[in-house]
Amino acid sequence: MANQDEFEATIHFKHDMILYAQKNWPGIAGKLNAMFKLNPKLSDDNLASFAFFLAVLFVQSRAPYNIFSKEQGERIWKYLKNTFSAEPQFGSSANESLDLYSSVWNQYIEKGQNPLFGVASALLYNLSYEEKDTDILLGMTLSDCIALSPPWWKNFSEKYKLVKSDIPLDLDGFMRFAAEINKR
Repeated sequence: MANQDEFEATIHFKHDMILYAQKNWPGIAGKLNAMFKLNPKLSDDNLASFAFFLAVLFVQSRAPYNIFSKEQGERIWKYLKNTFSAEPQFGSSANESLDLYSSVWNQYIEKGQNPLFGVASALLYNLSYEEKDTDILLGMTLSDCIALSPPWWKNFSEKYKLVKSDIPLDLDGFMRFAAEINKR
């Protein structure tokens, strides 16, 4: 089994998830609009696709905690969040969404409920739907769409062994590292 750096794997993961969301969100939004006769309709524009990407990314980012060691899962999560922090055009709003998904995920687990429903509900909120405007069936259907994205980390772990990255985990060190890389 070949080795791959954690940070490099995280960047590939992020890239693959955004391509997945861009490709699949318009069809998912269209099916949900038709199935539930939503008014207003779920948008299939780039902003809605990005919101879906963040929900899928968050759910898929839980996998390294189960597939690898807890410490490795935490490093991957920090690399991922730091990559958004280094992107001024949408980094803070992306991290706010990821933090919302994390909070909702934890709340649903504490209540003994399926955390995917919480992420689906938070995604609907991010798409300007109030919880009262949705029903349970819509949330369940959307949570299935989020969960059925390709099992990226499982597939990855079958091909590669992750090695620890030498990239700083703290945001300040990461930003200095990113600035050095951008100068090259």
